[in-house]
Amino acid sequence: DIDHFKRINDELGHLGGDEVLRTFARIAQQGVRGGDLFGRYGGEEFLLIFPATSLLPALNTCERIRAQVETHAWTGLLKGRVTVSIGVTQYVLGESVLEFFSRADTAMYMAKEGGRNQVVVEEPIAKGDSLLSEHSGHAFL
Repeated sequence: DIDHFKRINDELGHLGGDEVLRTFARIAQQGVRGGDLFGRYGGEEFLLIFPATSLLPALNTCERIRAQVETHAWTGLLKGRVTVSIGVTQYVLGESVLEFFSRADTAMYMAKEGGRNQVVVEEPIAKGDSLLSEHSGHAFL
């Protein structure tokens, strides 16, 4: 989620805000592997799915994206920097997509509440006796 996106739209107008969205998408896409799934989820929220990836590599990639967005030389009439708040979690076999997305959303809101411009991990809780192996789930931004 791009932090303070309303401020960006207010400063630049909707066309300028759209350019920030496109630039963010280019930065993020440069930092992911070919098999990763990236796209706009809605508004200023984006979704990144890392198939067959454990939390640590996903966290590292998300942190690199966060840092690249923060240090990007944003052009135009922007009065402040552009930052992102990222929530990361891992899919647990047998859970619903709603549960999975809800956990990622909770992590993202924790990043926002914790001051923005950070990556927060929401650890999955294994269902039943199943334990997560390194390749059992998908990490999610």
